[in-house]
Amino acid sequence: MGVKPNYHAGQSYASMQVLGDAVKKAGSADRDKVWKALRTMSTTTVIGPWKVDKNNLNSHEGLTFQILDGKRKIVWPARLSETKYKLPMPSWNKRPKN
Repeated sequence: MGVKPNYHAGQSYASMQVLGDAVKKAGSADRDKVWKALRTMSTTTVIGPWKVDKNNLNSHEGLTFQILDGKRKIVWPARLSETKYKLPMPSWNKRPKN
């Protein structure tokens, strides 16, 4: 059955998708050409659309997880949350052992 991949795996895969598309658009792996392509292109990745604004920032909304009752749960953003976040987190010696 395996383990559900975490969000970081999705982000890593998406970054390679973006880089691959930028190299294709640049027609080269030349750093300056790829940088220019990254600043002007848009694409779709496994985690959604990708495009940077005039400040070179992507508007992708990240996810925040907590391990609750031994299971990884999305707690933010609220519209995607699987459960309510728990704050303050219990100290390490009070958390359940898996």
